[in-house]
Amino acid sequence: MLAADGAHVKTLLQESHADSCKTPLWGLAPHPKIPTSLLTAGDDGYVRLWNTETRLLVSKRKLGAKLRCCAWEPMGKQIAVGTDDGTIHIITSDILGSISTITQRRDTIHDLKYSPNGRHLAAATHEAVIDIYAVEGAEGTIYQRIMCCRGHSSFVLAVDWSLDSLRLQSNSGNNEIMDHGVTASTASDAVLGCGMGNNIMSPNLGYEGCL
Repeated sequence: MLAADGAHVKTLLQESHADSCKTPLWGLAPHPKIPTSLLTAGDDGYVRLWNTETRLLVSKRKLGAKLRCCAWEPMGKQIAVGTDDGTIHIITSDILGSISTITQRRDTIHDLKYSPNGRHLAAATHEAVIDIYAVEGAEGTIYQRIMCCRGHSSFVLAVDWSLDSLRLQSNSGNNEIMDHGVTASTASDAVLGCGMGNNIMSPNLGYEGCL
């Protein structure tokens, strides 16, 4: 949105991801600790940080490829951003600094979720696989793939963790619902961000609800 002042100079008042009708918004993640902080990512290649109270853009950064998802680390210390070319960018909480770049896939990363304890990152891929990364190092800046969850017959669309960080639930592009055990332990109740889940199919399973 542009406004003209008395000298007929155009001044930028606000902007968005939509530089045309063909650049949709894909990623949306509220800050886990700051209610007024919101992160977005879109096909324009930008990740943007917003203040929902003032409704203003705080900062933005272009990461190059089309962006399809974003997620905060549980304490809000860093951010994971997935692209349509399979890259995962790990960036600082102000979105301006880089921590790590993961390039183990060649197709779209549809969803990213940190475990509630912050020790793992799950990546839902277009290759019908969920990659699990251990978040290591004193500052949590080292990402090591430790597991690949298979079983879906179509691309993995969404994934989320149980509250105890021991179990995953996932949805696929052809409406499959799968549960994955990260360890042999039994999971506790889950807070799910999947579009479908066992709590919808059977409300007595102890799940708290899907978005």
